[in-house]
Order: sequence, then structure tokens, then C-alpha cells
Amino acid sequence: MNSNFNSLCKAESKLLITPGKLEERAKLRECLDRCNPGEELLTIFQKLCMDKNDLESHFEIIKTCLHSELKQLEAKVEIHAFGSIVSKLALTACDIDVYLDIKEMQSKASEIPEKLGSTHFNRNSTAHDNMFNTIYNILNGSAAFSLVRAIRGARVPIIICKHNITGFSIDINICCPNGLENTRFLQAIVESDDRIHSMLLFLKIWAKHMQIKNRANVNSYCLIILAVFYLQQPLQDHDRSILLPVKKIQQDLPERMIRGINYSFDIERKENQIFLPDSITTLDLIKGFFYFYKHLNMSEHILSPYFGTYISRKDFVAEKSAFVTYKNQLISISRYFGDSAEPFQVDRCVCVQDPFNLSHNITRSMVKNNKEYFHCCLAYACTICEDNSKVPTRELYEMLLYDAYNPKQAAPPIRNDSYANSLNNCDNGEQIVNGGKYYIHFTFSPSRSDIRAITGIADDQQDFLRNVPILKLWSDYYMEATEIILSRLYYLDVSEGYLPQNEAQLCIKSWRVSGSVDLWTNRSHTRVSKQSFIDYQLIETERLYAARNQDPQYCVDIRADIFLYARTGYQSLEVRLALPSNSSAETLTAKHPIRKFFNMFKFTIQNFSLKEAIQSSLIVVS
Repeated sequence: MNSNFNSLCKAESKLLITPGKLEERAKLRECLDRCNPGEELLTIFQKLCMDKNDLESHFEIIKTCLHSELKQLEAKVEIHAFGSIVSKLALTACDIDVYLDIKEMQSKASEIPEKLGSTHFNRNSTAHDNMFNTIYNILNGSAAFSLVRAIRGARVPIIICKHNITGFSIDINICCPNGLENTRFLQAIVESDDRIHSMLLFLKIWAKHMQIKNRANVNSYCLIILAVFYLQQPLQDHDRSILLPVKKIQQDLPERMIRGINYSFDIERKENQIFLPDSITTLDLIKGFFYFYKHLNMSEHILSPYFGTYISRKDFVAEKSAFVTYKNQLISISRYFGDSAEPFQVDRCVCVQDPFNLSHNITRSMVKNNKEYFHCCLAYACTICEDNSKVPTRELYEMLLYDAYNPKQAAPPIRNDSYANSLNNCDNGEQIVNGGKYYIHFTFSPSRSDIRAITGIADDQQDFLRNVPILKLWSDYYMEATEIILSRLYYLDVSEGYLPQNEAQLCIKSWRVSGSVDLWTNRSHTRVSKQSFIDYQLIETERLYAARNQDPQYCVDIRADIFLYARTGYQSLEVRLALPSNSSAETLTAKHPIRKFFNMFKFTIQNFSLKEAIQSSLIVVS
């Protein structure tokens, strides 16, 4: 189990044993002990979810304040809530999602040709940018709102602010009404059966406590869509599923076109209604969700709620009749925006298709560590259910929500090969011998910040970047970063190395390095305000070199080969430092300068910010 994964597990465990969480658990237990059988979930929801009536009254106050402030726009503004506040899936401390429909201004300023029938802002248009900035300035100068921030680089640009009277955080978007349609779909599902509503609420609370959003990169919408896909799978001993695929519930309906996407559906028609036998309880649904995704290999297939089934990644890009709808939708979106639509990103670690926007992979930011953490949370939930099948229901619910993840009880699958095992041993301080050479190594994977930075580049830069897999871009940038760190931070002489052949892993770059001044002992990696990490390190290098260049105490003789290996389809990179064939294993002992250098080099990589490097042009996007 790698260090990144362990850190995810430890962070989740720490959250659940904080004084606040322990107090919350104790109070909930008291309420559960007093509740009647069958009322356990209702009791949990009363403590951990927002009251629907309170939310509605708060939103009316927020809506009034927004109307008052936005009078300056001199345009008709319709304010719509969407997301959990409307779908009845709001937890305590939730945000409120708001869409501003500025129709009069859109009709005057839209840059989309009239023949395309646009009634909404194009995200990258001048009209959108001007209106976005105007609203930001209005809210930023308002006494009713504070902590106003503009998130312009998001897939859907939003303005985040706090409403001072109610205390709610608000996410405002003006260009994408699709969220209203997604919410309409989820609301219909929630209202179709109380058991489904309760299952979805419980899963959201479970995910919040397990920190699924932060640690697994699975946001609330993605979690609910995963639950929708689970409900679309055939029921045992029945000839249909609880919920039909979107394709079927759209049949024979007039199109409801929003930005080139058909959002029509009807689950009230007799043939489309939810099919949930009375014998199935909410707990059955919750357990079923855990077991279904525990045993599902999410990396092999694309999960498609539109078709209600799995799609092979290879089949998705092939010329098959099953994907006529997808291809037609790309054409429709392209016509709406007057530009080529972005295709579905099939190269990601996990692929889950949006039920309506068939070109949107809602798990595109999930990487290997995220997937493993999510899988282990699911496996641990299954273990709790299996080991406590005879305990009272209220105790089972409490354990699912508050028992911290135990890696010993639900560890991720470990590759069964000697190479992987030898790497794990090396992490514990042992050395590996390969072809007569001793080497030490470390492995690292992309962070959420890395993925977001690269996604923004691929979305905004040259066309060819959109066609390069994100993980391949990530490896290219870190290959450049590694060379910069070796040469500019540690003043090593760096030359092109040789690439080993016929190895199980792909070696993408190697360097032959040498150096004579110790610039790593007592090096500070402290982050300072108003200065990027790499800028601070460059200053630290100059300071250390000036002090140590002529000091015999810091005179060293470093000679080694450094190799960069891509592992598992670029999902992680392995850095190896190898000694010449005639070197002694003692060279890699903990006290040797080359081992000290490599340990500090590893620490530098771990603290390196790809986002900062790109923004400062240290790494050039080309």
C-alpha cells in the first residue's frame, strides 16, 4: 500500500475521532436509542440533514437580496435554485447552487448566431465575461454578501460568496442551465419512492463522513449518478430493474433541448415507473450499493446511465450503431456553440457517463489513488455489514457512518508479481539489485491539484492538447520538472542518459548526474506567503551554494544515473537512482551523501506544485 493511499486513510480516520465528531456520534446514539424500530433513518436525517422548509425559507431571503442587488443590471433576472436544495438531498452545512437566467441581456449580447436558437450565454464569449465580471463587482461591493470569489477556470465558471444574513455559501452560475435539468431528473427519482430517497440521503452522509469527495474525487452529483446506475441493474429474480435506462424513459417524448442536449424524460408513465417490490428495504438498497461497486472493476468499462449498462472502452470509440445518439449529440452541441464539441474523455482512470450529456465524463478527475480509496471505503462498508448482520439496525447505521476505515480489514488489491513486491520492499529501506546495479526509488501519483491544472490547460490551450491523455501530459510536465529540480535546485551536472530496454515498466527518460557541492543537507522546505514553493527553493539554492561552495565540509562526489519510469498507463511515475555496476551496496546506506541527496530530492518532488510552475512559466506548455 503506497504512502499517498495511507495518508488518505489516516486523514479520514482523524476526522472521525475529532472531539466534534465524537460528540456528534454520542448525541446521535442517544437519539437512536430512543427512536422506535423502523425510524432509525428518519432520526439520522433529522440530526444530519437540512430541514426542507428551513432551506426554502432561507433561499427566499437569499433570492430577495440577489434581486435587490442585481437591479443595477437593467435586465430581467430570473433566479433559480438547483442541486441538493431542490432534489431534497441537502445535508447540514450544504451550499446553495443558483442559476441566474438573464434573458433580456442574453438576447442583446449573445455572440451565438441567431439561427442556432441560443437563449443562454456561451461560456467563452465576450458577453459572458462582461456579465460575469459585472455581477462579481456588484456582489463584491454589496453589504449583503461577503467572501466573494470568482472561479473562472472551472468547467462551469461560478461566483462563490457568503450570504451574510443566512450564513449560507452560494455558488452562482450564469452560463449553464444544464444543472437545472439534472436536478429535475434527480428530484423525480427522489420523489418516486421514499426508500430511494432514504438510500440516497444515507449514501451522501456516509460519503461525507468517509471524505469521499476530497479523498476519492467523487462529488455529490457523481455519487448520486453511481447510485442511479446501480438502480438500473436487473433485480435478482425479476425481469427488469428498479429504474429504467434514460434511453427508454425518453422514448416517444418531445425533445427538451438545452444547449444541444435532450433532457426529456418521463418516469410517471406506467411503463416507465419505478419498480421496487415491497420486500426490498432501504437497508437492502444501501447494502446492495456497497456490494455492487465493491465487486465492480470500474477501470475496465464505461458506466452509462443512458444505456443502463456497461460500455467497453474500445467499443465506445468504434463505429457502432449503439452510439448514434452520442455522435448525433456531439453534432447538436457543435451546432449550438458554433465550435467542435469536446468528445467523451475515455482515457481517464474511471469513466462514468452523464445520463444526458453523453460527452461528459463525470469522474474525469479521479486518479488511481482516488479509485483505490473509494473501493476500500466500499469494501470496509461491506465488511461492517457482514460482520454485524445480527446487531440492531440502529447500531449498524451508526458503525457505517462513524467507524473509521481500517486498512487491515479492507485493503486494496495488491498486484501479484515479484516486481511490485520488490518495490514495496524498497520503500521500507531495502535496496534492489537489477542487472548487477543497486538502486533506490520512490513512486508518486498525480494530485487533485495536478489534474485540475492540466485539465484547465487542455481545455483552454491548443487543439492538440485536447487529444493527449491527461496522465500522459502529467508525466511529460513532471519529466521537465525533474530535470529543472536536478539542474537548477541542486546544481547537478545533467546529461542525457541511456534508456534501458526489455523491462516490464516503460522508462521514459534518464539522466546521468554528477555534483560536488552538498545543497541538500539542512535544506528548508518551508512554504512562505506571497512566494511560490519553487521560487523559494531557487533562493534557498543560491544561499546554500554561496555558503558551501568553498567549504570542505560540504564537498561531495555524486555520480549516478536517474531513471523515470511510467507505471500502469502513466497513473504513477517511479524515480530510480542507480549506481554504476561496480559500486558497493554500502554507497546507498542512510548516512551516505547520495542517499541523503535522494531523500531530499524525493521531498522536493512531493512539495512541488505543478500549478505554480505552469503559472510562473517555469514549465512551458507547448
